Amino acid sequence: MTVLFKICACALIGAICAMTLKNSAKNAAITVAILSSLLIIGAVILRFSGAVKTVTDIMKDGGMTNYGKVMIKSLGIGIVVNTVGSICRDMGETSLSSGVELAGKIEILLICLPVITEMLSFIKELLI
Repeated sequence: MTVLFKICACALIGAICAMTLKNSAKNAAITVAILSSLLIIGAVILRFSGAVKTVTDIMKDGGMTNYGKVMIKSLGIGIVVNTVGSICRDMGETSLSSGVELAGKIEILLICLPVITEMLSFIKELLI
């Protein structure tokens, strides 16, 4: 839990610095916001890597490695797209943000298609 508080403190400090710089140096404010976001993402990835290994091991033991890979890839895409979309929105580029988020949703759908196809064929076999 202490890592979460450090991440929140980093976010608040970054936001305060960006707000302070916004009036005098807009480019510096954007840079501070982006660097704060990247620092937070790095901390979250380091914290999350143990959970990814645990999920991967569980999926291997259960013989469901494809499902685990799809789940982890989808989660990673969602996190990256959400962060980039938020940064674009903060910079006033809402159309870019919407485009990135749409691309992320389509990518997640494409990653999940083999699993969906496998599930549908399994259901078809059960019904026949």
